[in-house]
Amino acid sequence: MLVIFINGTSVSLIKRAHVGDAPLNLQGITVSGAVSFDFSDAKVATLESEDYVVLVSDREVFESRYDTRDILMGGEYEGRLDNTGEPLRLSDALGEIFLEYSYDDVWYLTTDGAGDSLVIVNAFGTAAEAWGGARELAREL
Repeated sequence: MLVIFINGTSVSLIKRAHVGDAPLNLQGITVSGAVSFDFSDAKVATLESEDYVVLVSDREVFESRYDTRDILMGGEYEGRLDNTGEPLRLSDALGEIFLEYSYDDVWYLTTDGAGDSLVIVNAFGTAAEAWGGARELAREL
């Protein structure tokens, strides 16, 4: 399973975490909707359990703000995240959608301009119940 984190600031990123037991082959997986990315073109081909890969809007800007030595960088996505409830879809190598979400930063105060990331907390939930703020979730752990 992939867990999705979204931060729509000036350094927009999408972070995908693998929470399964077996390695996850990313070849052929695509992101579409508000942004697009093809993992076939990424430098990261496989995610081990508990690993994550980060997709960014601007790699140069991201690397100037964050220490990326221990981050698996998938690459730069095309498009723009703008906090308006846009769709995001993950499709397999055959084009079949296996995850589809929409989001809106106003669901949680900390994600509405305060710099917090939205995080998928329930892959089978709908709308706001499927998401949470990363900082709030960290406090709950």
